[in-house]
Amino acid sequence: MFFLEFLTFAKSIALTAGKIVKEGYYSELTVEKKAEMDYVTQIDKASEKTIKDAVAKEFPTHGFLGEESGSDKPNAEYVWVVDPLDGTTNFVYKIPYFSVSIALKHKSKDKDEVIIGVVYNPLTDEMFYAEKGKGAFLNGKKLEIKQKPKPLEKWFLAYCYRDISKHEEAERIVFDSFFYQTARVLKLGSAALELCYAASNRADAYIGLELKEWDYAAGELIVNEAGGIAIHDKLINKGVTIAGCKEAVSLIRSKILSHNHYGDKNEVG
Repeated sequence: MFFLEFLTFAKSIALTAGKIVKEGYYSELTVEKKAEMDYVTQIDKASEKTIKDAVAKEFPTHGFLGEESGSDKPNAEYVWVVDPLDGTTNFVYKIPYFSVSIALKHKSKDKDEVIIGVVYNPLTDEMFYAEKGKGAFLNGKKLEIKQKPKPLEKWFLAYCYRDISKHEEAERIVFDSFFYQTARVLKLGSAALELCYAASNRADAYIGLELKEWDYAAGELIVNEAGGIAIHDKLINKGVTIAGCKEAVSLIRSKILSHNHYGDKNEVG
């Protein structure tokens, strides 16, 4: 396998797209609404086009799944999963917290797994990345999730839910379970970065509601390769993603999924 070649490419194109995003942050934006509180700008589109064109040139047989352009060659052996600007709402409101997220998924007869993950914050010049089976890193420094979580009352919990989805009951369950029991629960506004914060011990755990594949694909691999786990489940019929060390994920799962009255549990990573 040429995983290292893929990782080198992903890191390089993340830097290129990140430059577009960083320059766009300081420019005048053309903002469109896809739905209420769901924005897209010319920078989202330019970043994704740059990544997609680079993939087509370097790996013409590979597929592509992007937030803005959708799916191309979805049945290819390799499919790139891209969020060209994760945190567009922050970007539009000039809140300096967003990222470029690039993952590569490999399909075979018995497996469908992400093998490369890169999440780049262009404003801080922080690049989180992982190659399947080779560990996770931040700007060259190896990441290792602490395997014993702090007491719950000292937790910083990163929590992400989609602005366009009004799933108040699921939100209430999460907040009631953790808002007053932890040091802080914050929605930072970029699922990919928040997963990386769990991988780098900046957050004690992560919960996301109704995420799309491009939101979590790269960050989830980085969590897994840092020694943590990520699970996808259902919370009263809403998709929920939980990530962190095994003990923290188990605690979160027991507290919020007890509100379900059905099974259908699927752990990944």
